[in-house]
Amino acid sequence: MTDRQQTFQEVLAVHKVRHFNPTQQRVARLLVEGYSAAYIAERVGKSRQYVSKTVKELEDVGLIQRHPATPKHNVLWEPSAKLKELLTENFPDTELTSCRVHNIKLSYPILHQSGPVSLAKDAGYLRSWKPRGPARHIFCFPGKNGRPDVSLKVHPKTIEGYMDAKQVVMAETISEATAIIHTAIHEAVQKFIEKQRRRGVYLDLGELRETGKQSTQTHYGFPFPATAPYAETFSSIPGAVVDGSPQDLGMAGYSEVEFFGDPRFPNQLDRAIKSVAAFPAVLQPALADALQPITQQLNQIQIQQEQNQALQEQVASLTNLVGTLLKKLESMSGMVPVGSYPAPPPQQQTPHNEPEPLLPQYQ
Repeated sequence: MTDRQQTFQEVLAVHKVRHFNPTQQRVARLLVEGYSAAYIAERVGKSRQYVSKTVKELEDVGLIQRHPATPKHNVLWEPSAKLKELLTENFPDTELTSCRVHNIKLSYPILHQSGPVSLAKDAGYLRSWKPRGPARHIFCFPGKNGRPDVSLKVHPKTIEGYMDAKQVVMAETISEATAIIHTAIHEAVQKFIEKQRRRGVYLDLGELRETGKQSTQTHYGFPFPATAPYAETFSSIPGAVVDGSPQDLGMAGYSEVEFFGDPRFPNQLDRAIKSVAAFPAVLQPALADALQPITQQLNQIQIQQEQNQALQEQVASLTNLVGTLLKKLESMSGMVPVGSYPAPPPQQQTPHNEPEPLLPQYQ
């Protein structure tokens, strides 16, 4: 029995995807992740017309179709299994970062306030609490076009904004994920100010109105199988903390190695951990042997840190160590990609004070 002959549309679909430029690849992958065209345009730095053209090309060859449950003003698309297959076959190296960026809190000083803030539900108000002194309030704003949900803590002289817990921002790089979170917080603050203005309350945040000031250390988390032979190696990295956070995000059997503050080492480790997690079981004993001298180097760096070695020298040592690890990994074959956070399902309309799409939270 011979294989079914491909239709002209199927041949055209294969040809079109194979000739996508890097930006079109990103557009297609973000469509697969369930994001709207408006959000994708902003994410890839192109016009709505550019993204709409790529969407139309994919629709014409049957690789995507309009999601029936989405409104006209914020259309989402259902990718076909064939589109996912073509992207995997033709662009296997185009991957999202495996890093979970979180614990970003931005503060905005209130320079002037015309009166008490409105606690109307349709202004985003959630609840209040009263420590010593004036009451504090929490306002919640759902993410729009793929951005995370944001909560604002309104103090007498400060507004603090942060991404709600149990959310994963999907991005190609750590810096892109960080920028998405910052933008979501800024937009929530602007929305809060506008909703208060409509109710006769005017707030002046001065020069920090558009940027805020980060009051926390950013956390960079990387998932890996908890029983992997290299788990001990991750635990030995100076300044790292290993916990079970991924299990709260739906990744049973995984742990997370987490770093704080400085993004330089997490950026380099991003590629290393993806490569390590990609090794099939048959090669893991060899991988453990290859990592043995690296573990010894990590222990030496730990000793240097305890002796108050300069931070710059510590970072240089860790950077060289990652380079050594990558060389060892690249000398071994049979890699298959595993060990990244699950992509969020397509967004749907969810009532939350006002009709805006929510980025699903991982329970």
